[in-house]
Amino acid sequence: MDDGIFANAVNPGAIATNLQKHTGGLKTPPERRKTIQQGAATSVLVAVSPLLAGIGGRYFEDCNEASTVSQRPSNLWRRRRSLCFES
Repeated sequence: MDDGIFANAVNPGAIATNLQKHTGGLKTPPERRKTIQQGAATSVLVAVSPLLAGIGGRYFEDCNEASTVSQRPSNLWRRRRSLCFES
C-alpha cells in the first residue's frame, strides 16, 4: 500500500535551549553551537522541500544529506578494533 508518507531523519545540531537544564547542560563547544533558526533550518528544509517529495529513509544535517554509521562500516570497524584489541 502506498500511502504517500515518507520519513527522513534530521539532526538539528547543538542548540542552547532550556532543555539542557534537565540533562546536565550543553557541553558542545560554543563555536559548534547553532541558533534556534540554524537548528530548525534542516528540519524545515526536509519537511517542505519539493526536491525530497517521495524520498524517505535518508539522514540530513546542516541542510544536506549526510552519511550514516551504516554507510561507514570500515571506519567503525577500525575504531572498534583499536578500542577493543589494541593496547
